[in-house]
Amino acid sequence: MQVLELVPKPERELQKEIEKEIDRAILLEKEEEFHVLNEEEKRIEEEKQFNVKIPAPVYYNYISPSKKKELAAGYTFVPSDVQIFRVPQTVLGYNVLGCAFLGTNVVYIRDTLSGDQFEEVKRHEINHISHPWMTESQIRAKTKRELPFEANFH
Repeated sequence: MQVLELVPKPERELQKEIEKEIDRAILLEKEEEFHVLNEEEKRIEEEKQFNVKIPAPVYYNYISPSKKKELAAGYTFVPSDVQIFRVPQTVLGYNVLGCAFLGTNVVYIRDTLSGDQFEEVKRHEINHISHPWMTESQIRAKTKRELPFEANFH
């Protein structure tokens, strides 16, 4: 009986060693990536610890005077029976900003007005409907007193 010894060829051994080296390199690369990710996560956590946001103190039932004026500007009271229509200058006429029809409780306001100007004219015309016995100068003075901002037209 003859025992044959299988001896790998040198090329085959070389190939296996190359494959092992490649596998080791891949494992090292994965470990480095994992290590870098862990370091990055730790750095982010440390930043979060130092960037603690302290909430601003809240004072309930308090609104600064400037904020009150700003809020009040958008809340001009309009009685439920008054209808307001935005119309072009051609309907109202040149240099006319608004018009109140007393018997029908209809108000026309120029469509080019916006913001504080619109609120001012709206308040003025509603005053005409609410107080029909007052003169134009009395209505203008009343409107100026009632506005929470500086009047442009009165």
